[in-house]
Formats: sequence, structure tokens, C-alpha cells
Amino acid sequence: MDMKVGVRRDSPLYELWKTLFYNCETGNTGTLFIATDQNRSGQIVLHKGRLIGAAYNGEYNLSALMALSYLQDARFSYSPDLIFPVPETLLPEESALLLEQLGFQDYLNEPVSTPEPLAPPTDIPRAQHPDTSPSTLDATQSAEHTEDVSDTAQTITCIYRGQKVVKSVAPTIQAASKSKSSVKIYRGQVVQD
Repeated sequence: MDMKVGVRRDSPLYELWKTLFYNCETGNTGTLFIATDQNRSGQIVLHKGRLIGAAYNGEYNLSALMALSYLQDARFSYSPDLIFPVPETLLPEESALLLEQLGFQDYLNEPVSTPEPLAPPTDIPRAQHPDTSPSTLDATQSAEHTEDVSDTAQTITCIYRGQKVVKSVAPTIQAASKSKSSVKIYRGQVVQD
């Protein structure tokens, strides 16, 4: 019987078979739990990379895996180090034969594909250095730093939660600092003595 559903990329449960094969290859112990939309469940049990047994909808081992191969959609999860009890266990020879029928050898012989590198982003807004904002400077630095700035409002571009934000610096802050009076900034607000 030729049943190579595990290596077909167009199989609806390709990720299930790939997870099974990966855990067999790495010698893991655990159980793959499968649940369908029709409220049916299945288990595939591994011990040190060897298939111990499979159960699905009252079927066991080969019959269960064949029934699973016909599913169009199902959810699954892998629980490492958990050996779920199955009614019928496989002998080592049966396990190897069943994995071969599923296409495990083809999985092992597949070339490992490397992911393509991501394209560099095309338009990322850049924030201005925060030290140029008058609210971050103390009064003496503010007076020295803004003497050459005109009375029109300036804008500062920042990134906030991934969004480009444009802040405008009020001319009153700049005018206060131009007059060299004592300017204090408290929680982002100008406080004059």
C-alpha cells in the first residue's frame, strides 16, 4: 500500500505529518493530540522517536493513520514527555514499516530549505534625537541652546508605539529661553518664577 500523505505539501495536515516526522527524527518522546471540527480526537504516541501507536475515531495504528490522512482540517498539539495510553501498541518492525509508508524516509531525504532573506524596509520614519527637545533640557541648557531659534514653532518627529508622531514646540518656550529669564520645566511644562 502506497500512502505518502506525510510528504505532500498540498496535504491539508502537512504540518501534522511534519511535526510527527521531526519528533521521530530527533528521538523525542511525547504525544500528538488531534482534534477535528466534528468533535473527534486522535493521538499519535512516540517513545524515543519510535512510533508506539496511533488512535483516531475508534481506529488504531494503520487504520487510524489512514483515517487521519483523509481529514481536510484539524487542530493538533504536541505534548512532550507524555506517553498517552493507546489500546494497541506497535512492535518496532511495525512502527518502522508504518513510518516508511507515511513517507518518513522521503522526509529525511528532503533538502533543508533556507528561508529567503527579508527585503529591507522601504520607508521607516526616523525620529530626531530627543536631546534637541527643549523639554528635556534644564534651564541653563535651554537658554544656551535656543538663542539662535526663531519665534516660529518647530516640529519634532518621534516614534510612539510604532506610529510617526509630529510634536510642535511652542514659541513661548523659545521666547522665554531667549530672554535668559529663569525657566524651569516640570513634567514637560514651562514653569516661570
